[in-house]
Amino acid sequence: MPTVKNVAEEMLVILGDENFHRGSAVDKTNRILHFIKSCKVKMLIFDELQHFIDQGKKRTPYEVSDWLKTIIDKANVSTVLMGLERSEQILRINEQLRRRFSKRINIEPFDIENKKSRINFIGVVKKIDENLDLPYRLDIKDRELISSLFFATNGIIDYMVKLLIGAYEQTCMLERKSIDRECLELAFTENIWIEGVDKWNPFNKKFCWQKLDKPGMPFNQIDGLSTERLSR
Repeated sequence: MPTVKNVAEEMLVILGDENFHRGSAVDKTNRILHFIKSCKVKMLIFDELQHFIDQGKKRTPYEVSDWLKTIIDKANVSTVLMGLERSEQILRINEQLRRRFSKRINIEPFDIENKKSRINFIGVVKKIDENLDLPYRLDIKDRELISSLFFATNGIIDYMVKLLIGAYEQTCMLERKSIDRECLELAFTENIWIEGVDKWNPFNKKFCWQKLDKPGMPFNQIDGLSTERLSR
């Protein structure tokens, strides 16, 4: 359950404070500000802000919004807030904090029907594949393969990473030199959707070639999956 105190502790751990568990929330905050200055921190990035809404107590969003405002004002470094759309509740309840984050950037899933977005999607696939260190690369010129990768991830980077890492693991276990459709098919079922077999698996010959966003499917809550950055 996220609280200001345990988030402050986590920051102190990252900043190298051996006594991260000691002191009140105010004490921890003062030490954070000291370390930010002494470590010459240039930017703070707070990710997964929606956890304060989803798992915190009723007062948590109010407390965290006040605490963030204090940190941001006193640290005087660039700050980025990231989270799902409902994270914006933290800004709505605190006008002073909201004014500090007037610039918003919505990160939408890739759309292979859009030429530019398709090129970017292929570029991300290529980059992940290059970093997997296999003898041979994925055939990114194979339009059907690219379409399968899109349907298997709905154009969301998090799923792209999970799928390709899972496929890499399958490739190693099967002692192959490159990721093939069989490895991707196994990875989709294991890493994305356990019910994704036969016509519900984008790498299976029986695939239905439709988005997997109906109730019970992995991408049903697509509006909640896109990440929104709130940048200062």
